[in-house]
Amino acid sequence: MIMKAIIFAAGMGTRISRHIGNSPKCLVDVYGVPLINYTIDLLHRRGIDDVAVVTGYRGEEVERVLPRHVKVFHNPFFSVTNSIASFWMARDFVCPSTPLLAMNGDVFVEEAVIDDILEMSHGDKLAVMLADSSRIIGADYKFSWSRGCLDRYGKDLTPDETTGEYVGIGLVPRRRVAEVMASVQHEVTTGNFNKWWEEAIYTKSPGGNVGIFDISGHFWVELDFAEDLMRLRDYLKDSVRIPAE
Repeated sequence: MIMKAIIFAAGMGTRISRHIGNSPKCLVDVYGVPLINYTIDLLHRRGIDDVAVVTGYRGEEVERVLPRHVKVFHNPFFSVTNSIASFWMARDFVCPSTPLLAMNGDVFVEEAVIDDILEMSHGDKLAVMLADSSRIIGADYKFSWSRGCLDRYGKDLTPDETTGEYVGIGLVPRRRVAEVMASVQHEVTTGNFNKWWEEAIYTKSPGGNVGIFDISGHFWVELDFAEDLMRLRDYLKDSVRIPAE
């Protein structure tokens, strides 16, 4: 698969840090390796070899475990910025003629999830965001969508307004990469560097231009709270990893 992938691993993870020894969340053990290595291997086995990681908090620890072929960018302002600044730090990695998968480094997903979203790399949406319609009560970042397109988003949506939870992974099709990167550039250069990278998409998406791919039924977890760590560990105890090639 001719595609690039960016993994954002700069955050401090303050809500869960004391449960993981204050280490970066992407270093949590998954099948005996750091989560970020599991993710990179998963992408590699799907033919995505061109991977970049943006570090920040304790970045030297993250960089130490990364495979040599992975490109590393550093966000030295991780404590006062959000992921849109990390995206901007890796702007030279992005190619306007190549689909782009962007994901948070603290997200674990079943392998089948990646297979499904890769089939959407040639679509005409501004982006396709992964969400889970089975996660409404207790959802962190919430989506409201209809007919497969995003309508509303945010942490403040009520359960009645929520269709599902955002997973932390988005795909930008090839024909829309330049447009999305121009939006990232605009947000950062106008001082909006404390936004999530996804907001560069949402602010340009009137008329249902952002697609939703519902992964309900697949296991995934984003490591924000101690309960998330427990869910991941319970899942790993009952599953078997496919060895790396």
